[in-house]
Amino acid sequence: FAHVFLTQAPGILPSECFLCAYPLVGVLHPVVLQPFTAGLLQHRNGCTTMPGITVKWNGTVYCLELLEEDTVGHLRDQLSQLTGVPRAQQKLTGNLPLTKAADNVKLFSLSGLKPGQKLMMIGTSIQCGSSTNKNLKEAPSRPPPPEVLHAARQLSRQSPMLQERLQNAAKTKVLSLDSLVIKSLSDDIFMELPDLHALDLSRNVFRAVCPGVPALQSLRVLNLSYNQLESVDAIVSMPHLEVLNCSNNMIRELRDVCLGPKIRELHLSSNHLTMLHDKLFGACLTSLRIMDLSGNHLRSLPASLFQLAGLQELILDRNMLETFGDVDSVVGLRQLKKLSLQHNQVKTLPDELFASTDLMDLDLTGNPVNWDQVQHMPSYSKWVARLEDAIRKKYCLR
Repeated sequence: FAHVFLTQAPGILPSECFLCAYPLVGVLHPVVLQPFTAGLLQHRNGCTTMPGITVKWNGTVYCLELLEEDTVGHLRDQLSQLTGVPRAQQKLTGNLPLTKAADNVKLFSLSGLKPGQKLMMIGTSIQCGSSTNKNLKEAPSRPPPPEVLHAARQLSRQSPMLQERLQNAAKTKVLSLDSLVIKSLSDDIFMELPDLHALDLSRNVFRAVCPGVPALQSLRVLNLSYNQLESVDAIVSMPHLEVLNCSNNMIRELRDVCLGPKIRELHLSSNHLTMLHDKLFGACLTSLRIMDLSGNHLRSLPASLFQLAGLQELILDRNMLETFGDVDSVVGLRQLKKLSLQHNQVKTLPDELFASTDLMDLDLTGNPVNWDQVQHMPSYSKWVARLEDAIRKKYCLR
């Protein structure tokens, strides 16, 4: 079934087409909880960060660190992660332009909004939904109670909590240590679990990948989301790893990371990536099928990305992209079925995207697309006809 998102080009699709709202997955922006310094710009790894703003909700004041180029959408995502209040239910007071601004508007371009601004939010918190992968379960968005925090900080091989989970993991080959606010684990914590298949370390405060993780040579699913990771360079040569979730961290750069030949899903949404090195997408990612890079600060894509011949789903929402490849490069994505470019700055697309790929799901919501140019591309009308035919066959329409 073809999910078609061409909301800025009304009337170009046949009446049989269904315009569906495709669910967003993992686009929460990371929140950095650290002392709030008003009135100063900070520079980290070449990126300018603002002192941020404070938001009061439910009697608690939250200090948010923001990049200079962050958008309204990034702010709402941070608040959703921190408080559990869904974006749609967030009502911000204290700056009128902010309450009416679109998600892709830069925060500090709004009239009256300045670094150090104090806002209030109204909204009801709910728990996050379940993960898209059965082994990557989502944890409650609210922080654990003080007694759990204390236990987590004292976590060791001798603690009953850890002993119980390790014993269960030996039987199920699945270990979940999520939402315990763990800062580090000893190197030998996984020594008795050489055959572990799935490991969930999400919603903790790891700043680096645990040294014992790369030694888990049988691991297939690794969830490191919602931590404070700045690098994943330690995750190398894991021969059986299939799913890696590093979303909602503080990763600014990916260099020569070889994740293994069996990687099928790579989730890097809501980090601080400003660029991707060309060597990243090499021979190590030949099995990659799904990649999520949404909620970053990407302005361009490396040529090697377009050589991922097996890639079927690519999510690039909420970046700063103005183009998506060219006539020559897009040809390499022959198996691409889903492309989501929500809230970028894309004005046009290469004709080969419609002619040489298996594209059935295209989302261009929130982009200044030049539809006159797109509709006059040689392959565009044929692509629409192909979608039309697929829908008729699916629903036995005449």
